Amino acid sequence: MLTRIKRRKNLTKRYLLLTVILLLLGFGGWISFQALYKNDNHEAEATAKTFIRILENKSYQKLGAVLDRKSLQSTQYTLPEIKEKYDHIFNGINITQIHSSHIQINKNKYGERTLSYHLTMKTPLGRLKDLKYQATLVKSNGEFRLKWHPSLIFPGMEDTDKIAFHPWIAERGEIVDRYENKLAANEDFKWAGIIPKRITFWQQKRKPCCEILASIFICH
Repeated sequence: MLTRIKRRKNLTKRYLLLTVILLLLGFGGWISFQALYKNDNHEAEATAKTFIRILENKSYQKLGAVLDRKSLQSTQYTLPEIKEKYDHIFNGINITQIHSSHIQINKNKYGERTLSYHLTMKTPLGRLKDLKYQATLVKSNGEFRLKWHPSLIFPGMEDTDKIAFHPWIAERGEIVDRYENKLAANEDFKWAGIIPKRITFWQQKRKPCCEILASIFICH
């Protein structure tokens, strides 16, 4: 009888020990997962901040440090072409004062991290406010990289889209009366005037007509 009780006690101790071990392993695994998750978040945030800083400073030569090379295969551009495209658009059009806001990093339903942000910039045609962007951050070779798409240049932009800026001087509209006589026209015209200070008289009461006429100027 005593032997059977001892066996039960030993069996209970073993179960308790196994339970404690499993709990410790589970807690340790949870701690490790949390540490890894926080580390991944930190790395993803660092990549996102670097990318946005590149956009704000227009330092496009540094894009290779944050873009995912595999994602470029789905576009029609190579990394040098992407750098050149950013440079031609933002420097060619003379876009300045680029500022970011509403920067957020979240997880989507596929477990990927998505970066969303707004950009405000000054263009020759005026200020563009709160342009909304979204990108995906993927982990490649232990580091987070950004999946690139032309919509990261301007929202809605596709592979084959191009942007150009050509200023034209507006022509003033002409004004005519009811008889179609021009009151305001875009053409050269002749006019005459007199410079009073150049019309002076000598001591004689009369000045030769030729000298007075010489003071009148005609121009186009």
